Amino acid sequence: MSDVDEGFFLRFSAPDMAALRQDIARAELRLAQARAEADLFKAIDPAGDLGSLLTTDRREQAARALLGEFLPAARQHPAHEPSAWLLHALATACQYCGERAEADALFAEALALARLHRWTQLEHYVLHHWGRCLVEQQRFGPARDCFLQSLAIRQTLGDPRQASSQRALGLLAELEARQPPDAGRPER
Repeated sequence: MSDVDEGFFLRFSAPDMAALRQDIARAELRLAQARAEADLFKAIDPAGDLGSLLTTDRREQAARALLGEFLPAARQHPAHEPSAWLLHALATACQYCGERAEADALFAEALALARLHRWTQLEHYVLHHWGRCLVEQQRFGPARDCFLQSLAIRQTLGDPRQASSQRALGLLAELEARQPPDAGRPER
């Protein structure tokens, strides 16, 4: 697997597809239970989980549709952490659907909520994923800033995902080095 597959920078692939499918089935069940109870608030968390899993399974169009359905409910509950995770999942689905402007806006919204409520786990995820989206847009300066911020949080937390941020920074430096100096790429 290449570091840039189909125009995507470091897109995650599930190491165990059978386990991914089991996780999808569990999330579908949780969401069905919340829908049966007609509890939109309760449905935000499993909807976000399911959308994220569908995106990992390369079903980002289905994820986009599902997460878009729950976006109004998530926005009505901005102090509910699963709402911000849903925004992050929707941003990622949009990214892989090629809707990068929408993804950027959703990543920014999720990041603002994470910072406002001091949800540092979410914050470093959003920064890392947004950085990947920015690399795909050849917006290397902002991407580097995202990766550096994510790395700093991960180091503070002792999170093993700091290796992922370091790898992203290294690959970003390689991409930048391959760019002609007058490539005219947007930086910010």
